[in-house]
Amino acid sequence: MGFLLNGKRWVDRSEDFKTSSTRAVRGNNTLYVKGLNSTSQLLFLFEDPKTGEYQLKNEESVQLAYYNSDPEPVLLLNDSGNKLKITYYDGKIIAGTFQLVFKLHSGELLTITSGRFDILIR
Repeated sequence: MGFLLNGKRWVDRSEDFKTSSTRAVRGNNTLYVKGLNSTSQLLFLFEDPKTGEYQLKNEESVQLAYYNSDPEPVLLLNDSGNKLKITYYDGKIIAGTFQLVFKLHSGELLTITSGRFDILIR
């Protein structure tokens, strides 16, 4: 998983595919996709994932959270053009692109652009 966070490159802990901290795990009819580095993590939860585009509003079958050093998740702005597109899913691999805007509890905005993932499901 990788993206630009406020214009700066964000990648998971390791750029070595074999030791990557980006994971996709299936459990309890939900697919969890997580990217993690030393300062933050981004988590997507999919119920019955399918290829296609999601606007990431509360009624969608995709939930997400972004965590940084703040113990509570950062707030997602629903009216900011947040998009997730699953470009490939076969039950073994999930791939997609995304763009998101989050709001910190302080009011500062975090903008994620050029986001993508291509992950083997474990």
